[in-house]
Formats: sequence, C-alpha cells, structure tokens
Amino acid sequence: MFRWTKHVRFRQHPHKRRQTGGQQITSHTKRVRVMPLYMRQFFQDTTIQGLRYIVAPKRHPFEMLLWAAIILVASLGAIFVITGSWERYVTNPTVMSLEKDYRQWATFFPAVTMCFLENLNYTRADQEIKKLWGDVEESKMQYYRDFLNALTNASLHNLNEFEKFRNDTTLDKITDLEDLASKVQIDLKYDISFMDEKTRVKFRRTLTETGLCFTWGSSVGHLFTSRKASPPSASETLVTSCRYEDLPCGIRVSKLLSDVKFYVHSTDDLPIIGTNKPHLEFRGSESQVYVQHKQIVASPELRRLDPEQRGCLFRDEVKAHRSLFRTSKLPIYTHNLCKMACRRRMAEKFCNCIPFFYRTLGDGNICNAKGMACLSSFKHNLTEDVYKRKGQCFCYQECESTDYAVDSKSTYELDSDYTYSRDSVQFFVGIKIFTKTRLRRDIIYSFEDLLVSFGGTVTLFLGCSILSSVELLYYFTLRLGCELWMKYQKKGKTHPLPEVSPKCSTR
Repeated sequence: MFRWTKHVRFRQHPHKRRQTGGQQITSHTKRVRVMPLYMRQFFQDTTIQGLRYIVAPKRHPFEMLLWAAIILVASLGAIFVITGSWERYVTNPTVMSLEKDYRQWATFFPAVTMCFLENLNYTRADQEIKKLWGDVEESKMQYYRDFLNALTNASLHNLNEFEKFRNDTTLDKITDLEDLASKVQIDLKYDISFMDEKTRVKFRRTLTETGLCFTWGSSVGHLFTSRKASPPSASETLVTSCRYEDLPCGIRVSKLLSDVKFYVHSTDDLPIIGTNKPHLEFRGSESQVYVQHKQIVASPELRRLDPEQRGCLFRDEVKAHRSLFRTSKLPIYTHNLCKMACRRRMAEKFCNCIPFFYRTLGDGNICNAKGMACLSSFKHNLTEDVYKRKGQCFCYQECESTDYAVDSKSTYELDSDYTYSRDSVQFFVGIKIFTKTRLRRDIIYSFEDLLVSFGGTVTLFLGCSILSSVELLYYFTLRLGCELWMKYQKKGKTHPLPEVSPKCSTR
C-alpha cells in the first residue's frame, strides 16, 4: 500500500532545517547594517565636534536633525572660506611695495639703439649688382637698387616694399639676404663721448625687427648681431652704471653721416615695434633727451611660486618659458624678446619662412625675396599685438625690469661756430634726475599662510584640527579594510566548505 508520507515533499530531514522568510530577512539585515554600525562607531570616536550627538542614545529625533543641520551649515561655510583662500593663493599671492633707499642703488645707464634712415651704400650696391646680374641697362640697374634699398631698410614696417619683387625669378640668385644686406649697408662712422672718461662702450651691429641697426650699452646686443661680427673682447665694457653721486650721466654721439632714428631702452633688451618710440635726428640739429628710470626688483622668495601665480618670469627662466609656450630660442627672457619670438613664429606660420632679422632667435627657413613679399601680405597681423590674442601666444611681464621714460627733450640748431659741423648728425642722451622710489615684488600670501588659513577655518567652523582629516582618511581606508578582512576570515572559519561524501564520489 502506497504511503503519501514517503513522497519526496513529505520527507523530513532532522539534520537540515529550512529557513523561514523571517530568518532570511534577519541575516540580510545583518549584512546591510555592517556599514551603518561602522559609521556610528566613527561618529562616536571622531574629533569633529557635533557628530557624536547625532548617534548618541536616548536622543530625540528632532535633536538629531538639528545637530545634522548645524554640522552641514558649518561644513558649507568651511568649504566656502577654504575655496576663497585657495583662489587667493593661486591667483594673487604677491604684492608690490615701495622702496626709497635710493642712495644705495646702482642703476645701469640705458642702452641706445641707432638706425639709419637710409642704409644703402650706392657704390657697393652697384658693385654687387654687377656681380650678381652682370652689366644691365640703367632702368634695370635702378630696379635692383630699389630692391637693395628695401633690403637694407627691411623691418616689419616696410615689408610692403617687397611686394613689387614677388614674381621676379632673377632674385633667386641671392642665397643669403642677410649677407647681401651687410655688404651694401653704409659704414658706421661716429664720435662718442661719455661723462665718465673710463667708459669703453662701443656700438655693435644688431639685427632687430626695426631694421639693421647699431646698439650701444646693451648686455644682449652681441647675441643679435650678424654672423661675421666678432664677439666682444674680455676688456670691452658692455654696460655702464650710473649712481646717485655720479649725476648727471650722459653720452653724446656725433659726426654721423646720415639721418638716424634712435631708441632708448633697457640694457637687457632690444627695441621692438609698438612698444619703443623712436627719436628722429636730422642734419644741422642736436636733440637732447633726458630720461628717468622706473625700476622693479623682486625678492628671492618669489621664485618659489609658479609663473602663473606671480604673473612674471625672471630673466634666467627662459627654459620655463620655452617649455610653457614652445617658442624660439631666447638667450634670456624679456617681454620684448618674447614678442619678437611670437612674431617670428607667426611669420613662419604664414609663409613657411622667417625674415632674416629674426635669424638670431633660432634656426629656421630664412625668407628669400619671394618670402619677404609673402610676408608683406600679413604685415598687419605681424605688427599688431598678436601676443594678446587667444590661441597665438602670451608673454609674461618680467619680475625684475628697468624701463626708461622721457623726462625732457629739446632740439637745438647747430651754429656755425659750434664744435661740430652743421652737416653733422648728433644727439645726446642723459639722466639728470635720479628716481628716488622703486617697486619691489614680494610674497604676501605664501603656502605656509595657506596652511594656517586652512587650519584656522576648520577649527572655527568644525572645532577640529588638520589631524581630523588624517583620522578621516585612516577610518575609511586602513581601518575599514582591516575590519572587512577580519570579518571575512571569521566567516570562513565559521562556515567551512562541505566535504565530498565517499558514497557520492563513487557514483
């Protein structure tokens, strides 16, 4: 007789108890409550004020919500103040202060760059024309003279002079425009006198974007000269100083054979278009220009900040400038040289070549006559301040600089009984009044001040110290990992893996 009690559904196994739904919910709840229990323990042990009142026993729910709201508002206030402190440290941690101990200062006398208004030596020009193109008719000779005149006076201002030579294939015979310009340029003959008779400073030929010029008193002028120029000798003085007790200081340049334009600028720089204003000097007159210097110095601690924070670069940080903006090679960093490097890169982008007067800024394809004509189409782009445009390039100011502003200027007609001839071209540059103030860049909000601000903020709003952040990191990394690992090890010992029965293994 069949017994229903022997059916599989009615078999009872006393050694195996079925779990009810309530038991399953209880075990799941224990697994879920592991993290809240850990958070409760953290709230009770932390040094952050107020968290222990949220989990304290026998508290009214309204009291818990009140403390939670207070801690939330305090945390938001701390975040707001800390964010403001961080923005100040990143964007404006420096200050400009005023110094007045002028009797201890030693200021360099400004450099002078002089450019002839007419650079072409016509006798040498005719000789080079015959070497390159042979005996040509007079109209063709005048055509090539015009080209050499545009070449020797080449600058960013007169690039349009090359436009009419754009399609001339006969100019392809010229392999080196810089060398040809140096051969047909007029010689520099002058007489110079300095108030300090011991000064031995010379004019040196320089390649600038204002033309083929001659620079006096510059520490970097010899780095921007032609290939064939000899380096300065050990006994040659590059710059000269001017102290308060030496006033007045000045130089007079005379016996020049052609009208000139001259620039007064810093000894560590060269004049550029758009920044330095030229002074024009013509035959039969003398201009006397007195300047005042405006100096900015910087504390050594300023180097601890990034260039973005302090908003400037030191002269010897040219490698940092090169890595940031990938510009040409610069011997030192100055604002003007950075602009020149930017314009050089723009010229190479427009016409795949650079003008020969930018050759000293790095290697590159030097423009021929056709390339110079190509650049004339982009004259406006090159002469304007392209460094201010987004996506072009940006130039920091110098952390330490000396600028010269015109204090007074006067022009005198040369009389017949004057020491020099009325046909002479001459000018005078001097310092009559010594500036009694200068600016100093310094750090007003250092990294140490930032840490102090952070500590004071969290203490004020949350009643804790910076060690509380270490405690927070410890609780939710190292200690939490150890807790989970210990629970996992304990669970493995309590519920070992079932062993396989010998009877089951034979089936």
